Amino acid sequence: MNFLISEKILFNPEDGSLTHCETNDTVQLTLTASRIFTALLMAKNGLLEREQLLKEVWDDYGLQSSNSSLNQYISILRRALSRFGCAELIITVPKMGFRLNPEVNICPQEIFTLPVSDISAPQHASKKTRLSGQRLNSITLLLALICGVSLMLFYFILPAQANHYALYGDRLNAGCNLVFMKDFNKNARKVAKTHISAILQDNQAACGPEKKIIFDSNDSFTSQSAGRTLLALCTVGENEQIISCDNFHYNNWGEP
Repeated sequence: MNFLISEKILFNPEDGSLTHCETNDTVQLTLTASRIFTALLMAKNGLLEREQLLKEVWDDYGLQSSNSSLNQYISILRRALSRFGCAELIITVPKMGFRLNPEVNICPQEIFTLPVSDISAPQHASKKTRLSGQRLNSITLLLALICGVSLMLFYFILPAQANHYALYGDRLNAGCNLVFMKDFNKNARKVAKTHISAILQDNQAACGPEKKIIFDSNDSFTSQSAGRTLLALCTVGENEQIISCDNFHYNNWGEP
């Protein structure tokens, strides 16, 4: 089941993609962020307490949870939704947890597939497929989602030709591939690598041949401060395809 948010954003819990229905612009959420967002969308009573989110997203999967990590992922979700003009969707309930804004329209969308016989047998091509009353709308949204996912794959597989961002490859001394989301000069790259190594150490995270780091920094960026920084430590599979990522977000973080 997909979710249509504010009649303009389509969220697919299966692959964690947020797609703007008009532009087909897509944001790919990490597995953890997708689980948090799905839990919020599926919450029957609206409010989800922090303890419940930590259990459903981390504890139930044998992962170490913390309120700090939850806050970071909520911030990442809000940032992704803000890109599509929906920053007000997730509301913090002080000392309790989080809920979705009741003033934002959220509509579950069923995904329909055509029977195999209708696809493979030309003689049945004229037979009408029985779908729900919103058949045309669902198919349109599904096609938009497919286009969005295709753009996301194009973004990762062919970064040099991607429509949204130009990526700049490098390598960390620890042995894993490093991708910058802007073209830093030689000195800035050296400073960035120092910050990246410190961030990994700060979060007890390891980098190796099976990992890829994606690094972005906004605002000021000096040897004393990394400004607003987002570091994604991703696990890669065959052909350097990204399987999952852990995100670390800092604001005016400086190396200790």
